[in-house]
Amino acid sequence: MSAEPFPATDPGLELLAHLYATLHPGPEWCVTQPRGFTWWGHRLAQRVWAEPPRREGTPRCHVHVASDVLREVPDTPATLEALNTANRFASLSSVVWDREQKRVSLRCSAEASAGVLAWVKPLLGWAATLQVSAAHVRARDLAEIFEAVIDASEHPTSGPREREADALATVWRLGLGSTGPTPYTRAELAHAVRALPRAAVVEWVEDLQVTVSLPFAGAPAGSAGGATLLLAGEAEHLALGKGGLVRLKLPPGAGGDHLMAKANRLNLVEESELTGFHHLGAWRRDPSRCLTYSTFLPRMVFQPGLLAELAVASVTRLAWVEHQLARM
Repeated sequence: MSAEPFPATDPGLELLAHLYATLHPGPEWCVTQPRGFTWWGHRLAQRVWAEPPRREGTPRCHVHVASDVLREVPDTPATLEALNTANRFASLSSVVWDREQKRVSLRCSAEASAGVLAWVKPLLGWAATLQVSAAHVRARDLAEIFEAVIDASEHPTSGPREREADALATVWRLGLGSTGPTPYTRAELAHAVRALPRAAVVEWVEDLQVTVSLPFAGAPAGSAGGATLLLAGEAEHLALGKGGLVRLKLPPGAGGDHLMAKANRLNLVEESELTGFHHLGAWRRDPSRCLTYSTFLPRMVFQPGLLAELAVASVTRLAWVEHQLARM
């Protein structure tokens, strides 16, 4: 097998080739397909694949990254509680429960087109690396919390991998890049705010934190509140230290009842379907019982203008989630 098994003949394959080079799975621990690969960083498999390009308008491809974590997950209310808690610590992937398959996995995805590859390639590369590392680091604790079984597997010909791949020794464990001045400066936050529509109402809470009120037609009848977008330049993550945060919060009552189940459904659908934006974060029900989508950006993933890209995507996500909730 060649060192670069994916010819960059469309945006999806170009992104796939970048992910292969970033993760560096090696032929001994990897199975390739024409538009994807599965590899074993240690005991858990990670699957990366690109759908064929959509030719309507600008050619674009949906690229998925998913890491196995648990199997034999019980179908109980406690599972939804555990899932909601697990997504509190999401960064660039969501913790998703496939109820029919009785499995929990970590997932993220991106929509690849020529116009976004320059910044999506390094971002999804980091997302994939953090994801496979997080799956292995968190699997044992999650198995206890969910009362499930670690979804371990092995390469079909090489067998079980005894030694971890280099990709697993990432910032998730080492905390590299979590100290020093934040790159998500006030200027980056201001740039993100300027990219938002005129209907946005902006309030600077402090030097590195701004809240943006956005109209939301899916608010319950009689509710005066809209959605709130929080942009922060120095948020705290339990495992990854300080970094940037983009958090979209729906108004109280939006979505009605069973919000934890609906948050899981939103993560499943958003990751699996073309939406016009990237799935790099997670939906959950927050302590105030509001549906919230959060993306945490570790300092090492910083790119100029990244906050602005994700802030604009939040506006698109808001329209999408309104439509999704109306169908649930």
